[in-house]
Amino acid sequence: MKSRVAVAVLLVSLAANAGACSMRNWDPNDLIENTPVMSANGRYTAVVRWWPDIPDFKSERAGKVLHFDDPPTYDVEGNEFFESAPRPELVTTALYESGVLLHEFAIKQDSFTTVLVPDSGRYLVAYRSFGGGGCYPRAEETDPLLTIYTRDGAQVATVHVNDVLTSWDVQQMNSGFHRFAVSTRSESDRHEVVVVSIDDRIERRIDLPTGALLDPKNDIYPKPHVWATALEGWSEKVPSLADCKLSDVVQLDSARLLERASLKLIPEFPSVAARAHIRGKVYLAVLIDEAGQVVCTQTSQFPFGIGYAADAGVRQWRFRPLLVNGKAVKYAGVIVMHFEDLDDATWEAMNR
Repeated sequence: MKSRVAVAVLLVSLAANAGACSMRNWDPNDLIENTPVMSANGRYTAVVRWWPDIPDFKSERAGKVLHFDDPPTYDVEGNEFFESAPRPELVTTALYESGVLLHEFAIKQDSFTTVLVPDSGRYLVAYRSFGGGGCYPRAEETDPLLTIYTRDGAQVATVHVNDVLTSWDVQQMNSGFHRFAVSTRSESDRHEVVVVSIDDRIERRIDLPTGALLDPKNDIYPKPHVWATALEGWSEKVPSLADCKLSDVVQLDSARLLERASLKLIPEFPSVAARAHIRGKVYLAVLIDEAGQVVCTQTSQFPFGIGYAADAGVRQWRFRPLLVNGKAVKYAGVIVMHFEDLDDATWEAMNR
């Protein structure tokens, strides 16, 4: 009987969003309900009938709903098994006002996770959570994020993921490190909005009557960028140029070295490091010959291709020749290459 229960729970969880995040061992006497969702003012209630056999505002034994009470069924080898019902394409949602049924209408089951009811009761919002797998799988940019209905079931608009988030932010949300929430809010007596909240600090407001985005769609999360600076102070991470031929070499401080760079090719951020959220600084000791070309480098170690990218990038730099008593000489110094996140405004300010 135990194996039969386990299979039943798995099949039912795949067949209804209400059970998709509750992989559990049901006891036949556990109670199951279609959980009501209330507006903030408590006046309106929506009931999604994930379990169509359970009356609204009632509960039922798991043994009956999941058919644990049914007589055992066996295959040809005598093994007990559970035969699940076909997954319905549509699920009925009922809207109540102060306990009185107003309307019932069907929504595609695979298009949403739960619903919201604004205080006016004029609309219903069905939305789907995402971000990082498990109960909330990864989202494609073209996936529906939420659908707005009028109280009688007429569809107002479907808002897709890329209507609200940029491509970069969708990637970040799919990493599973960020919080995502949807709510409704009254901004005046006649104006209600859906609010998509990211990490409890960023909001994107959507107009309920039209489904239009009311806030600018710009990047929420900083992007990985690469830039070079001079070394400030001293760092034990600066590598030695002992393996380079250092005869007749003038040592320049880091700031003066950077001032002499006539061509600075900044490397791309390695994609594997960007996806793995690897960030940091690489310290490079460089030797420049009399013609201003980089002839030797030593690079501090950094994983996921960052150290390699920094070294390959700085080897393509060019510098103005350094003259001492009218004669070009070799010189050396230190460069710090940053592989870190910056918001767009800061990045643009740095490159003006």
